[in-house]
Amino acid sequence: MTQYRTQRVVDILHESHDIIKVRLDDQSRAYCFPQLNGRVEVGNDVVINTTAIDLNLGTGGWHFIVWNLAHSHVSAPGAGHIMKLRYTPLQIDSGVAEEYEDWDHTKTSLESMPVIVAPLHSHIPAITSFLKNQNDQLRIAVIISDGASLPLALSDTMHQLKDMGDVASTITYGHAFGGDIEAINIYTALLSARHRAQADVTIVSMGPGIVGTNTQFGFTGIDVAHQLDAAQTLGGQTFGVLRASQADPRERHRGISHHSITTFSIATQRKHSLALINDHELTSTMQSQVKESGIRERHNVVEMPSTGIVELMNDRGLNISSMGRAAQEDPLFFESAAAAAQLALASPIHHEN
Repeated sequence: MTQYRTQRVVDILHESHDIIKVRLDDQSRAYCFPQLNGRVEVGNDVVINTTAIDLNLGTGGWHFIVWNLAHSHVSAPGAGHIMKLRYTPLQIDSGVAEEYEDWDHTKTSLESMPVIVAPLHSHIPAITSFLKNQNDQLRIAVIISDGASLPLALSDTMHQLKDMGDVASTITYGHAFGGDIEAINIYTALLSARHRAQADVTIVSMGPGIVGTNTQFGFTGIDVAHQLDAAQTLGGQTFGVLRASQADPRERHRGISHHSITTFSIATQRKHSLALINDHELTSTMQSQVKESGIRERHNVVEMPSTGIVELMNDRGLNISSMGRAAQEDPLFFESAAAAAQLALASPIHHEN
C-alpha cells in the first residue's frame, strides 16, 4: 500500500536548481524535485511519500515530497512537447532531442565510438576516473536509463563528476529525466551522445537504485544486453562491464554476479568485448564462470590487470560506495568496471569532425 503523510520542513540541507534536500519536523529527511513540485522553504507543510522507508527499502533513508501545501499552483515550464512520467500525476514536458533540429538527425552511425555499458550506477566513477586519468582531453557522455532512479538529480556522484569536468554531458532516456539532453530511447540517446554532445566515449548505465531479485531474469540490469546490442547496431565499439564482487555476502554475486552471467550468456544477441580481471584471488573462479556459462564462446573475453582504481578514485576526491560498501571493501567490483575502460582505450577512438 502506498503511504503518504504531511510533515513540516524545518531545515534546508542542500539546494540546487534540480534538487532540494530537507529535514522534516519528525527529523526524517526528504527530497524535493523542483521540476515536479516547485520550491520548498522552511516552515512549509509538505505531503510526502513514505512508502519506501515504510517498507525498509534501500532508498538511503529519504522520503519524497509530492506537494508543497504552501503552493496554490506551480509553473515549471519544460523544454518541449514530449512528456516523461506520462499519464501519471507527475508527468512533465521534458522535451527530447528528437524534437529539435540543432543537430543532424540524418546521422545514424556512432562512427566506431566506444560505448561502455555498466549494470550499476556506482560503476560509472571507476570508468570515468580511469579514462580521464589516461587522457584528460576525452569528452565523456553518460547515458542514464530508466532502470532505477528516474530523476538524475538524485545522483550526488553525477553532480560531482560534472563539477570535476570528468563528464561533459548527461543524457536521460525513457522516463528518466534531468540530463543535459533528454531522449526517447537508447538509440536516439546514443546518437545524441555522438552527434549532439560530440562525445569521444559514452558510458551507459542507470541511476542509483538498481532493482534486482534472486531470480534469473528479474533485474533491471539486464537492460545492458539491449543497450550493447543497440550500440553495436549503430556502429559503436561495445564493451560490457562484468559485475563482480569479492565482498558481497550473497553467494550468487560472488565472483561474477549471476545477473551478469544471465546478461552475457543468454540476453545479448551480438558479440561484445568483456574485460576479466586476471590478477585477483577470485580470477580462477571467474575464469571458470565465463567458461562454464558459455560467455567465453559468445563474447570477446580479454583478461586485464587491476588498475588500482580505488586509490585513483580516492586521489581524485571520489568517495564512492556500492551496495552499502565503501569502495575499499570491495575493490573487485570497481576494478571490473575500470578494466572495461582499459579495454576500450586499447581500441582506436574516432573524434567527431
